[in-house]
Amino acid sequence: MNTNINKIPLEGLYNTRDLGGIPTLDGHKIKHHRLIRSGVLKNASPHDQAVLIEDYDLRLIVDLRTGIEISETPDPYFPTVKVIVNQILENPGNVLIHSKSPNIDKVETLLGSFKSKGLTPEEYMMTLYADMVNSKYSQEQIGKFLKIIINHEHGSTLWHCNEGKDRTGVCTAILLACLNVSLDVIVEDYHITGHFMHEKFKATISKYNIKQEISPELRNVLYTILTAKESYILNVFSTINAYYGGLDNYRRNFLGINDDEIMKLRQMYLD
Repeated sequence: MNTNINKIPLEGLYNTRDLGGIPTLDGHKIKHHRLIRSGVLKNASPHDQAVLIEDYDLRLIVDLRTGIEISETPDPYFPTVKVIVNQILENPGNVLIHSKSPNIDKVETLLGSFKSKGLTPEEYMMTLYADMVNSKYSQEQIGKFLKIIINHEHGSTLWHCNEGKDRTGVCTAILLACLNVSLDVIVEDYHITGHFMHEKFKATISKYNIKQEISPELRNVLYTILTAKESYILNVFSTINAYYGGLDNYRRNFLGINDDEIMKLRQMYLD
């Protein structure tokens, strides 16, 4: 595990971390207390809020979820912090797994959709990640996310979805690539999400066992969806390279991020 990738010690949040210290290919490092990735903030305690605001100078939260998700699980109010909703997925197919009331029928429906398309659960997740790269809607929203980061010059920015894995993972991976972080380190940052979320995975799966025992096949579906597999994030860059001619062409012509904005991004966030 890279010692530069560290979880922020908080009481109620299990997957919140400062990207500060992550190295770039040309010898720089991301500044501390500027870029924070997270899962949903619902369980942030008053202590956690104080740590983020006072110790990390949190001034902006970017919520990557849908309006329905936000209404079901709203973030707590953070005094002095601006909130921007920037929905990444137009039709998020696996959000049902994270709903407030676990329903085994929904998991069975999802399994049926895998089978009807001839996909394994892992292939489905890889397709979901590729769709975030390919969808015009998601491209526009990821571009907006990057512009929000580029234009937020003071204090730290925190962004999150539900678990801090899929939408947060893709946005973070593309942001790190724009900051000239190596693919190996990007994959490591993504993969460590699974380390921080291990207990959360078990708790989520146990919810589905309260009312009825689930089959090994359905358990595997849940595990696959909730796990941060390297194949998922690698498919982001495989798709960018195969269909868009690499990251620079992709971010210029499909995300709308020009070279001057990349220069500003690196000047702002790298030591």
